Parts: sequence; C-alpha cells; structure tokens
Amino acid sequence: MSEEVKKIIDQLQERIDAANQKAEAIIHEAEEKARKIVADAGADAARKLQTADQEAERRQKAHQEKLRQAIRDTIIELKDKTIQSILNKTFSNALHKSLNDAQVIEKTILTMGKEFASKLNVDLKVLLGSELFEQLGTVLKQKAHETIKTGLQIEMESGMKGGFKIGPAKEGYVYDFSEEALIELFSTAYGTEIGAQFFAGDK
Repeated sequence: MSEEVKKIIDQLQERIDAANQKAEAIIHEAEEKARKIVADAGADAARKLQTADQEAERRQKAHQEKLRQAIRDTIIELKDKTIQSILNKTFSNALHKSLNDAQVIEKTILTMGKEFASKLNVDLKVLLGSELFEQLGTVLKQKAHETIKTGLQIEMESGMKGGFKIGPAKEGYVYDFSEEALIELFSTAYGTEIGAQFFAGDK
C-alpha cells in the first residue's frame, strides 16, 4: 500500500472517529434531555395528582359539612314543628271552649268596647265568626247602647272559628282576639322556653 493511499485511509478514519464521537455526544445529550423531560413530566404529574387528591379531599369535607348542616337544620326544623304542633294542640284545647262560649265573648266584648269607647270616643266595629254572629249579633247591638255608649257595628267573618276582632269602625285596623291569633300568640311566646325544657338533654 502506497504512502498516499495509507494517508487517505488514516484521514478517513479520523473523520469517522470524530463523527462517531460527535454522534455519541448528541445521543448522550438527547438521552439527558429525554430523562429530564420524563422526570419533569413525572414531577408535574405527581403535583397534579397531589392537587387532585387535595381538591377531592376538600370537596369531600365540604360535602360532609353540608350534609351535617342539613341534618342539623332538619333536626331543628323537626323539633320546632313538633313543639309548635304540641303547643297548638294544647292551646287549642285550652282556649277553644272559652273563645266559642257566647256568654264569655259577649262579656269580654262589652268590657273591652267600653274601655275603647271611653278612650277613643269613636264608634266601634266587631267581627265574629258565623256561629257567634248568629248568637250575639243582635244582643250586642242592643246592649252596646247601654254599656258602650257609642255605636257598635257587628259584622261576620265566616273564616273565623272562635273569638273576635275589635277596632274603630272607620279605621282600617282591628285588634285580633280570634282563636287562631291567640293560639299563635301563646305558641310563639312560650315555644322557645318549652322547647328548651323538652330538649334540655339533647346536645
């Protein structure tokens, strides 16, 4: 082999070796980048997974709190309705007879009417349910002239079950002493106190 050919072969080998080294460097760099990309992707995925877990836990806690609140609200509402039902029944039984007793209502209306008339010096209006109106409508008008000393209008309110309403005849308001109004008044007034006693041991 001539020196010239050997020289050419050596030059080619040098170039091949240099190319191989450069290729290996490129491959090594690419591998490093790939490992970094995979590592970053893994870390990002882990962060996203952790965030998702935290969000799921937060939502679960919020759901449980809403559920506990709904249960508390339901229990409170049930207690209130139970107390209200008991009180309505109790006061209805206690008041119904008196508020539908014609003699009791007549005496009460005349007494209150006299007080109203003496202070307001105006004609009065009384509303009665249909049954009491039939029993007292005429009687009250007759006795009003002697007792109240002012005019007394007697009107019927068909939806009223017992008791009465009274107020100035020419004004747009009345004082409500109907059975329904008095039951609600007493139930509201005593409901909280009685409820606290009923559920004193319930925490």
